[in-house]
Amino acid sequence: MSEKFGMLLTDAGRLKLLRVPLGGTLGISHVVVGDGSGAAVLPAPHMEALVHEVYRTAPAAVDVVDGGEIASGKVWLQVEAVIPVEAGGFWVRELGLLAADGTLVAVGNYPDSYKPTLDSGIGKDMYLKAIIELASADAEKVELVVDPSVVLATREFVGREVDRALAEMTEHIGNKGNPHAVSCTQIGAATQSALDSHKAAKNNPHSVTAEQIGAATWNLLPTEGMEVTDYPDSISSIGTSFPNKVIRIGGLIIQLMFFSYAANGGEIKTALEEFPNAMLNVQITDGGPGVHVWGALPISASQFQIWGKEINRSGYSTGFGTALLIGY
Repeated sequence: MSEKFGMLLTDAGRLKLLRVPLGGTLGISHVVVGDGSGAAVLPAPHMEALVHEVYRTAPAAVDVVDGGEIASGKVWLQVEAVIPVEAGGFWVRELGLLAADGTLVAVGNYPDSYKPTLDSGIGKDMYLKAIIELASADAEKVELVVDPSVVLATREFVGREVDRALAEMTEHIGNKGNPHAVSCTQIGAATQSALDSHKAAKNNPHSVTAEQIGAATWNLLPTEGMEVTDYPDSISSIGTSFPNKVIRIGGLIIQLMFFSYAANGGEIKTALEEFPNAMLNVQITDGGPGVHVWGALPISASQFQIWGKEINRSGYSTGFGTALLIGY
């Protein structure tokens, strides 16, 4: 018949659990191992110590595992520990769990395992896992007492903790309920501060090139389908040359033209071309050295009138300017 291995609560451990007050806990401070004095060990509830203890260490983890659908209603206490590479030179045949006051609360037997030392030429960490079946109420009373100077984490424990942390982080990131209770004032202050700083930057923070500016500006004009008709340039009274053009963009027509005027009375000027439908607006710039015109209005599809002329310097009786005519 094959030998069975397992853990059980000692009488002292069961009594301790019964005496834990409501809301209190029973701390597991150490995992102890022994060699059974060279023989296999049969654990018993009355045991108060191992047959022959050879090493003790702080537990790496204490978990409560629910049986779930496979073993409904059952709960196991799972305790993990590590014997580090530098400890050894002994056999492991028995192990136990100690409360914070040193009471042996659980004991079990272990398959014969030799823990070598480094000077033997072979070194290894030994991972131990003790599993005890408990009532659900008892399992909630057990906790881990950790000595951070000696505890070592098993790979399985680290993996579980990483998975748990990632799950919590994912849940937190997906939480749209403002878990940090950040106020609108705080968001606005941070956003406005960053915006003000960005707006105040004069060092081209986006590294925009002159070529990009030129391309963006030119692209504002729908050059596709644009037609330009050039008329002869005009020469002003002071010898300045002015272009005369008609630009067609789809149904929109823009005329750029030179005009001159006398100092007295209103004048009607004729466009380079009559607009097929209507002249919508006239914008003028005045280039006369002494006689100035203040505005103009379209009066037909082919004509506009300048108005508000005055002489502000003697010796000048004429003026000139350019007009931008818009129509369709």
